Amino acid sequence: MSLDWNGKAIANIDALLKDDVFALLLETAVFLCMSLGMSSITKKNYKEWFRRVWVWEAVQGAARKTGGGEDMFFTEAEVYSLVGLKTNAEHWARNKFTTNMKGTALRNAIKHRERTRDEKQPQ
Repeated sequence: MSLDWNGKAIANIDALLKDDVFALLLETAVFLCMSLGMSSITKKNYKEWFRRVWVWEAVQGAARKTGGGEDMFFTEAEVYSLVGLKTNAEHWARNKFTTNMKGTALRNAIKHRERTRDEKQPQ
């Protein structure tokens, strides 16, 4: 199934889309809706969306990079600027999201340990 989205309800969307930084923010948020298990950003749920993206970025790393390659983590103000975004992503209860993030963190830790296993250990 394709990921569909609608941003018509985002305040000043036409003007904002002319800004490359906002366009990247929006594109990243659309795709993150799937990983966060949240299909929309509303005035009622934007803090939960921010909480989930904060956790996701803590586990996976920043979702965006600057032109110079520096991490760009989501801010609460950025998430609020996306109020009105709707997607067809599946909605998850908070506990499903949390369980998914625990599993991802564990897999990341195992991969890291496997990559570093053969490095010389301190004597």
